[in-house]
Amino acid sequence: MCPVAARLAALATVVSLTPFIAPAILQKEPSQLDSLPRLYNGLCFVDRQNYAEVASALASPRKEIILTTASFQHEGADHSTDQLDLIKNYATYLHDVSRLQNTFIVSYDQATCKALHSVGILCFMDEAAPHPDVLPGQYAQERPHWFSKYWHAHALSTLGYCVLFLDDDVVVLQDPFMFHDRSYDVEGLSDWNWLDHVPDTQEMSFTTCRVYAMYEDEDAAGGQMLIWNGLAHDKNKTSQHVNPCQSTGIWFTEPTPTTLVFLDDLLEWLLAKRNAQWDQAAWNEAIMSHLIGTGNLPGLRYRLLPIEHFSNIRMTPCPLGFSASL
Repeated sequence: MCPVAARLAALATVVSLTPFIAPAILQKEPSQLDSLPRLYNGLCFVDRQNYAEVASALASPRKEIILTTASFQHEGADHSTDQLDLIKNYATYLHDVSRLQNTFIVSYDQATCKALHSVGILCFMDEAAPHPDVLPGQYAQERPHWFSKYWHAHALSTLGYCVLFLDDDVVVLQDPFMFHDRSYDVEGLSDWNWLDHVPDTQEMSFTTCRVYAMYEDEDAAGGQMLIWNGLAHDKNKTSQHVNPCQSTGIWFTEPTPTTLVFLDDLLEWLLAKRNAQWDQAAWNEAIMSHLIGTGNLPGLRYRLLPIEHFSNIRMTPCPLGFSASL
């Protein structure tokens, strides 16, 4: 039995290991949203004028909010049905732990919101984050919904909310906020998939994260940038890089000054004009400089989430293909 399957069994949690297609879940819209303006087709939208009102309506009494950015557009027509099934699955599990009502799903793509609306899942057309047409960074233009998650996390943090970002393929088995340690500014999902534990700081000093490599690139600041290892075609241009090896599929942020400075820096990083860097690689590269305090600003209080509760399940021979919050 693989490590994650063993943990699932130990928790006596029943999880189907075969593809599960959830029935449509009607997300009960908070009554505070009744008065919000709609688009002509009945879809909700969020812009900078109603942003605080929408966030307040969705957040829990402890100012906790789950953020997800969605788009079927980049998946292509052949994959949109699969993507809808994934989000229905995602919504079902959030509903089961009474967290769907605290979930803020946003999309630039009207077709995505219409599809979610048709199965009773609340989706907001994104009129708040910068539109892809005006984003200078190459990556931000090509994957705007991946860029926008950091914009929304920054906006929500500015308003004082504790943010949990979840990819739409996450399966939540218990309330994830039960396992969030608010003494940290940022917590994120471990991507050390080939290990059955999160390495400590001493182990990290001599264990290489296999996911990334530092690669020579004349368009990058300093002439190099962190990339996914699979893209490092010329191994002579690569070097090792110490980084957290974190997945950006699950992460928490607390509304602190150090969190805001980090998110600010990450947004600027992704908006660099010629930057085509994967946002997850950018996160792992950018966060390193924020771990040391400077002047009156302390270092970012940061950790990888314990895999006893948050697991990135891509280990073979595990039969699961999703991140699971246990």
